[in-house]
Formats: sequence, structure tokens, C-alpha cells
Amino acid sequence: MKYTTVAVDMHDAATVVEGAEQGARALEAGELLVHPTSSLYGVGAAVSPETDRAIARLKGRSPGKPLIRLARQASAVRALSSVVWDARCERLAADFWPGPLTLVLDDGTRDGFAIRVDGHPLVLAILERFGGLMTSTSVNRAGDPPARDPAEVREVLGRAEAADVPLTFLDAGPLPGSKPSTVLGLQGGSVRVLRPGAVPVDSIERSLGEAVTS
Repeated sequence: MKYTTVAVDMHDAATVVEGAEQGARALEAGELLVHPTSSLYGVGAAVSPETDRAIARLKGRSPGKPLIRLARQASAVRALSSVVWDARCERLAADFWPGPLTLVLDDGTRDGFAIRVDGHPLVLAILERFGGLMTSTSVNRAGDPPARDPAEVREVLGRAEAADVPLTFLDAGPLPGSKPSTVLGLQGGSVRVLRPGAVPVDSIERSLGEAVTS
């Protein structure tokens, strides 16, 4: 598939600002955006059924699988009337956001609402300019390991079907080796680890003062 690459030197403030502005413009235009996170490269967009379908095609998986949302700060999630945000969420957000902890909140659906405030400065800068939430999922073909460096991103994009919407790739260089985010389910009053990751379970238990189901 064809795409636009924007090189971002994370040690150069001017290129970080330009990358953030281009990323925000891509979201506003309804494009797909490949971006770094604190653990791996993600692909996301402004929330819409069209971009969700385009992401599914890129990854070679069936549409309909829920995507994680990224927010600029916890207040953006707290303001959502469609999700349950309680004292547990407040503690976890205070202790681990920005960072690699994804919370799956009650929203009246079976799958829930997955949300994270990621710690990568470029993502935070993009969302500050965009002003809303964006979807995000790892850059990889379904069943393959996630991409952590630009060469792996380009390999995935080179194998992907042509998208119906444009794609911008913010190339921030190789990312440090890290586990993906820990995914924590907070639905129905229980606390369950849905996917082990970068935030250890014992750290979550200390934050909440209670045992967590793995």
C-alpha cells in the first residue's frame, strides 16, 4: 500500500512539533496514522467505522474486533458519559498514566471500552493538538509479533492491502524493547488481567489494595 512517511527525530524539539502537527492533521482528515507508543508502533485514527475497517484490512483480520482508544489525559476519559469511571480507575490512572496500562471499562457492551493514556511524548503531543480520542492497535499482521522499528513497520505496510483512506507513518526510529501494555478489565465490579504486559500485577495490587484475578 502507498503511504506518506514523516521522519521525527525525538531529540530535536522542532521535528517533534512538526511531527505532532502532521499527526493531528492526519487524524482530523480521517487518515490512518502509524505512530510510536511507549512500547511498540501502533496504527490508529480518529474514531469511525470506516477507519476501523481500514485498520482491520491492514492487519489482515476480520472487522469488528474492538480497538484500544488513546487519550491525552485521564480527564478526557472521566468526562465520557458512556463509561463507568470509579475510584479504582482514579487510583490506577494516578499511579500508572501516562504509561503502558490499558483499562477496559464498563460501557454497556460485552467487550467494554479499552482506553489508555500512553506515555510516548509524540502521542501526547498529537492528542493535545487533536483534542479528542484516537483508536490504536499494534502494527502487525494478525498473529505476527508487533513492529518495534521502522523496518518492521515498512514490512507490514508493504504486505497490506491498499487502503480506502490515506496513511501517514510517523517514523520515530527504533523503539526500546518493551512488553506491550498490560490490559486490565474493570467490568462488572471485578478486576482481571486480560493481558499481562509492562505493568506487573503486584504493582496493580499495591495500587488498589486488593487482589487481582489473572
